[in-house]
Amino acid sequence: MSIPGFICPFCGFGCKIYINKENSSIYRAGCIKSVSINSFIKSKYRILTPLVKISGSFSEASWNHIISSIALELRKIVKVYGGSSIAFIGGSKCSNEENYLFQKFVRFIGSNNIDNCVRLCHAASIDVLSRSLGFGAQTNPFSDLIYSKAILILGYNPVVTHPPLTSIILEAKKRGAKIMVIDVRKSETAKIADISIQIKRPGMDYMLLLCMANIILSNNLYNREFLEKKTMGFEEFLETVKKYDPITCEKILDISKKQIEEVSKEFAIAGRGSILWGMGVAQNPMGYNTVAAIVNLALLLGYIGKKGCGLYPVRGQSNV
Repeated sequence: MSIPGFICPFCGFGCKIYINKENSSIYRAGCIKSVSINSFIKSKYRILTPLVKISGSFSEASWNHIISSIALELRKIVKVYGGSSIAFIGGSKCSNEENYLFQKFVRFIGSNNIDNCVRLCHAASIDVLSRSLGFGAQTNPFSDLIYSKAILILGYNPVVTHPPLTSIILEAKKRGAKIMVIDVRKSETAKIADISIQIKRPGMDYMLLLCMANIILSNNLYNREFLEKKTMGFEEFLETVKKYDPITCEKILDISKKQIEEVSKEFAIAGRGSILWGMGVAQNPMGYNTVAAIVNLALLLGYIGKKGCGLYPVRGQSNV
């Protein structure tokens, strides 16, 4: 006998997993990561009751005891120092409903000092997408990827981190899409790519992307109509991009001019292109610049607002 499927906690793709109630084991899952749940559900090291540290060692305690103790300590602190003396941090594995109740509880205590790891995860992506497109999230459903004719992947290894998404990428490739990977290492995803470029200097992805924009503009491969109708600031962007010519970038990045021109032209002439990026882009000192360059590249080609054309900041946790 099974319970209804619930969302797997191991990534942001949103697969369902199903548990057999009789033996508490997974009987259907989206990929190998969720299958591994069986190993720790039945692990002898799994903690099944609350623990409280007394005299330097942990002892089992009841839920009632733990909840009452926490409530008592919070009440003492609030009485002496006020609610604003306490800070709270939420988690990315909590549901929207749980996080909503959590922040309501924090307000009840009398504090505005609340944070969540979600803010750190894709902070650069959320900010840039919000400023550029008005909404800090991916622009298309993952299912739209099969309509892409080119898929550019940066700082992200879906073959390992998101196997179900890799199936969609491979289906797109089967339908004729070119897979292009830019990463600091030769990842498993690079092995399935049609074009793979290895960044020798971490954090310099933005320079490569601006160089790609330079080549696209120089070869008149950009979408002039889309830019005129849907964007602002093109002239300023044009001035910025002029500095990132292929010869200069070849010397700085140690990537051949031929490679840069190939990925630029192939991505531009595809007609329908999507860009995926992960923590390798978002969580480095140049993350903001790189995401901005990603968005501008998509706008330059008009790869926004239609099937097979989208921006995908891919998440590592189940609710970020």
